[in-house]
Amino acid sequence: MKRAENRYRIFKNGEFSNTVELVSRPAFYDLQTPEGVPYKKIALLHGRDCLATTVLQTCDHWQSHRQCRFCGIEVSLRNQSTLPLKTPEQLAEVAWKAKELDGIRQVVLTTGTSSLPGDEVKLLSCCAAAIKQATGLPVHAQCLPPPEPASLVLLKTAGVDTIGLHIESFDREVLARMAPAKAAIGLSKYEQAWKEAVELFGPNQVSSFLIVGLGEEQDSIIQGSERLADLGVFPFVVPLRPIPGSAMEKATPPDHGIMTEIYEKVAEILRRKGLSSGQSLSGCVRCGACSALSFYEQPFERIICHPSRTQQELTRAADIRHQVFVNEQLLFQETDADENDRKSTHLVAELDGQIIGTVRVFPVNDNGYWIGGRLAIQREYRGSGAGELLVREAMRLVKKKGCTTFSARIQEENIPFFVQAGWRPTGLLHEYRGRVHQRMKADLSAA
Repeated sequence: MKRAENRYRIFKNGEFSNTVELVSRPAFYDLQTPEGVPYKKIALLHGRDCLATTVLQTCDHWQSHRQCRFCGIEVSLRNQSTLPLKTPEQLAEVAWKAKELDGIRQVVLTTGTSSLPGDEVKLLSCCAAAIKQATGLPVHAQCLPPPEPASLVLLKTAGVDTIGLHIESFDREVLARMAPAKAAIGLSKYEQAWKEAVELFGPNQVSSFLIVGLGEEQDSIIQGSERLADLGVFPFVVPLRPIPGSAMEKATPPDHGIMTEIYEKVAEILRRKGLSSGQSLSGCVRCGACSALSFYEQPFERIICHPSRTQQELTRAADIRHQVFVNEQLLFQETDADENDRKSTHLVAELDGQIIGTVRVFPVNDNGYWIGGRLAIQREYRGSGAGELLVREAMRLVKKKGCTTFSARIQEENIPFFVQAGWRPTGLLHEYRGRVHQRMKADLSAA
């Protein structure tokens, strides 16, 4: 690396590669509280404009068999470079000065785990409220899935804009080895917390770290990323960065070629699901200093498709179904809702943030037999391609879930459309609710 005109030039194998500009030392680092505590011990600059701190710098799992091997939360306490506990008043003071002197635009609050589950969430809430009142800055909070859903409401009420619930790896064996405490929580509790968080904070405002280099297979990262994206959770893929003093300080980070391949695949998932780092209001996803994922992101498709992620999206899908099957086609008198809705995954097609179509899929048994139905597109968007996208996404989704037989009852006039999408008729035409229908089966090899 060579310096020229206040910038640095990077050379690889003797040849010029790129030009970079290093971030200057922030002015707030030279200040201290009235009690004489250096601001730098309270919070640090991350990236260009992100103020980050660990409000509780201790963890109940530290130096035990439950410790996350990649974590270095208490390492900085050894050399007295930080405080074990930051108060809301300290953080509000530092955040205000950092905003004034260095143009800070967002705040990230992380925490260790308290011996009393849920206490760290209360601390995060108090700190977020104080920072919000003092600066008005967007605030991101990171914690384990809290024992009570009301804890997430507490964070939202305190002014937290985005939240990180980090599982790190979807490989059970890897997670049990590298982060036993997180593995003990279980994937089902993480999924419940993600869903509740997305309902509160909205799609793209909830994130989860996925660390590359813990020993998992690439497919686990890609499949896990899509699983998160389907929920509206941003999969923040980062390379392992061994922390000196941690249990993994001598580990080797992943090769850049591996990271490039993973970034490209995850970026494609983000494009299809309508998620982007630019839409995140605050946090690591917005900052991007720890991951190059944002550089691989591409513009969304005109129409995107994903499972419904919030009650609002589900309600909108039900409204479109009612419009089509009750009001237009008169297939049902009062409602098309039935007992299968509860066990269905409801996919929606979205154009410019507006849901314009929907379809549902549900399992019939444990032997891989699934049924699709209630494909409905808002009248003015028929012919937009939303219907085909919903059908193909439904095929992909059930295949991922282990489906071996996927069938649907199709209205006669729609048979050619489904044939083109990779379906074939089975059995004879028959009447259903006053209209001629055909039972059809999907060729899932085309999904």
